[in-house]
Amino acid sequence: MDAEGRPENRIKVEETLDNPHRLVRNTQILLRKGKPDESGRLRYWNVADNRPGLSVRVSKDTMPRALLIMDTLIKALEARGCTVEAEDGTVCNIGETQVPFYLWERVRRTERVLTEKEKEKPWWYKNYEFIPTGELVFTLDEYCVDRKNWADGKRRKLEDKLNNIVAGLFAAAEQLRLREIERREEEARRAETARKRAELEHQLRIQEERGKQLDVFVDSWIRSKNLRQFLKECEDALRLQNESRIPSDEYWLRWARAYADHIDPTMNGSLEQIMGWS
Repeated sequence: MDAEGRPENRIKVEETLDNPHRLVRNTQILLRKGKPDESGRLRYWNVADNRPGLSVRVSKDTMPRALLIMDTLIKALEARGCTVEAEDGTVCNIGETQVPFYLWERVRRTERVLTEKEKEKPWWYKNYEFIPTGELVFTLDEYCVDRKNWADGKRRKLEDKLNNIVAGLFAAAEQLRLREIERREEEARRAETARKRAELEHQLRIQEERGKQLDVFVDSWIRSKNLRQFLKECEDALRLQNESRIPSDEYWLRWARAYADHIDPTMNGSLEQIMGWS
């Protein structure tokens, strides 16, 4: 955002936390109730308090400064039409896109000298201790964005980089928006490919079933044709044996001819079924 570089839009951090934002006030209460973790940074996740708090991981000494920065940043974002939520992590809503972020303090790891008693069972004791440095880092909690971190430097503190952070949040939101569009388009392409595959498999199953049914019809037709030929031979043989009898009146011959008609697909309605296929 080019507008963030204009002098009139410069974000200035106040010296005192007057009338803090609701989320900042909640975070202040929670951090004061919290306890330092192994890194020396305050933790309030186990505090019996359900109010939403910002994702801030800092030491007790750095907490006032961190809250001032977050308060200034949130109010600047709201002035630009954004909102900040802290229900499950902290996110900035820019349009329909959410950009998660957090503020944390760097720590320095130093090797701890074990006492003589601790050296007897060194596996029971920690070999390192962590000391908060007072250096703050603002991080976008997204792996795919171009810029993720803004930190205290030797010449410029984080307070002087808030306009850059705002611009970075907007840039990240645009990247995430485009990524979401690509994801949805890819999802639609995969769904269409799956639909076409399923339709092709369905048509192949239909053709396979039709082929099997056609084979059954042909077999039945051949059987009926052979059966009629056989019955004709039977009738002729009976006439030769006894010309006084009328073979066509014999019950068995009538039943056999009816059975031949029954299995003949051209006479039992199967042909109409075949012609009705679409």
